[in-house]
Amino acid sequence: MIRPMKLGEEEKVRRLIAKLSYENQAFWRKQTKSLEEYLEECSKMSVSVEIEGKNAIFVAEENDKIIGLCWCTIVDARARNC
Repeated sequence: MIRPMKLGEEEKVRRLIAKLSYENQAFWRKQTKSLEEYLEECSKMSVSVEIEGKNAIFVAEENDKIIGLCWCTIVDARARNC
């Protein structure tokens, strides 16, 4: 099931991002950080619906466990002061 992230699930999303970042190192054949280091870094990550622009975070859930995510940032280019 794909659904919007619920309030209170931020820590689960942070842990999934840390795990995916850790596993991504396998593509580089050299692990430079431990999973614990990624968990520490991601624990400080702001996971909310408003960082810059409008963030929509969707999670994939299976058997009450978050197994994937899609993080979309929507920015109104007309509102930019460039």
